[in-house]
Amino acid sequence: MGSIIGGILVAAIVAFFAVIIRTLQFKPAPVVPANGEKIQLNEEKIVADMQDMIRCRTISYNDESLIDRAEYAKFEALLKERF
Repeated sequence: MGSIIGGILVAAIVAFFAVIIRTLQFKPAPVVPANGEKIQLNEEKIVADMQDMIRCRTISYNDESLIDRAEYAKFEALLKERF
């Protein structure tokens, strides 16, 4: 019984040090600097798209029979169409 506990303890220590070593080796991806170019936004389209999505009655209930799946399908179609 003592050898099983000892084996588990050794395995836990090895796993702990493996995680520590892997963490120390982590290097974040380099940040790409912005090119300074001004982004043009179509504010009217953005507002219209958001209004159309907000109009979808995607309301969740604990009772599945009350959920209108057609509204969720409509919302999904709008996302695919607009974005």
